[in-house]
Amino acid sequence: MEVVHPRCAGLDVSKRDVKVCVRIQGRGSRPTRATVTTWGSTTRQILALRDMLVAEGVGMVVITDARSADAVMSSAHAAGVEAWLAGRVVRGSGNVILE
Repeated sequence: MEVVHPRCAGLDVSKRDVKVCVRIQGRGSRPTRATVTTWGSTTRQILALRDMLVAEGVGMVVITDARSADAVMSSAHAAGVEAWLAGRVVRGSGNVILE
């Protein structure tokens, strides 16, 4: 299988915080690394998150929950990181559905 984005991140955005999983493809004997962190929703935290994504060399970000993702999307685009919205998360009766 071809690796399309060797350095990517998934972001779950809520009004209170942003959960981030950065995945960096391994090479040779180095294993693939996935790191999960939580960031606040303040401007300072969003900018720090952007700086971390740039420092890690992340080239693609997929973001859930478009209702709260405007600041994160703008920050990613300003840093030259490709960002996509995965859809809107709908919660109900114990299930999570991605529309």
